[in-house]
Amino acid sequence: MTTLFTVRSGCDDCQVVYSEFTGVAYSFAKNSKPDQNPAFFGVLYYTSDPRVRELFTSHNFKTVPYIATSKEQKKREGDLDFYKTEDVWLVKKDEMSETQIQLDFINKRLNTDVQVSFPFVVVLFKNVVLFVVLFVLLAAFIRIRSYLIDPMLWLGIAVIGYLICTSGVVYTMLHSVPVFKFDQDQYGKMYVSEYFMRNQRQQYGGEGYIISFLSVLISMMILFISKIDVIFSDDFSRRAAVYAVILFAFTGI
Repeated sequence: MTTLFTVRSGCDDCQVVYSEFTGVAYSFAKNSKPDQNPAFFGVLYYTSDPRVRELFTSHNFKTVPYIATSKEQKKREGDLDFYKTEDVWLVKKDEMSETQIQLDFINKRLNTDVQVSFPFVVVLFKNVVLFVVLFVLLAAFIRIRSYLIDPMLWLGIAVIGYLICTSGVVYTMLHSVPVFKFDQDQYGKMYVSEYFMRNQRQQYGGEGYIISFLSVLISMMILFISKIDVIFSDDFSRRAAVYAVILFAFTGI
């Protein structure tokens, strides 16, 4: 027996889990083996009924949604717990709860090997959506083809990709790394007291931003110098531009 403990309204995540849960039940109905014990699927909605509230409380279900599995054995007699800890899954908001994920959990708990299946309508709908998306992408590609062959566009994409990959922005966001060290002065105003962490094995998030930006800036200056004869037509302008880049490199950077 597999039961989804949920609510009827006020929980968007519960609705998502329920829609995937119906796919699991459909897979069991279509792909169960003849010699396999029958599996029953049910949904229990929380209500103000004292009997329902008591049922949730007795299993220590203080929130929803829960997916609980129960094998065929006598549990209402003796001191056995109705649900073991490993047989209960509280589907949290940030967890994956697709049909295949739920099916893997239930197969593991019930010692079954049921493969995922989808109704024909669902398969047809997903294929229609897929082809519509591909058609839209193809139409957009045809419209912006003239822009896609512009080297400056790909240079900009390469620069942005390099900044994202080398600055550590993803790691900083995932681990909430501080950008710099901030302190307060005697007037209570915030200021940056440390840009580079003194510990050799740690660093602030802003350090990666600074280094990656300087790397891109130096690369752009080298690229600018290599193309100086194309940008400027006379020798004086070329020399002036090169001197300006060198001066900026030594004074600004």
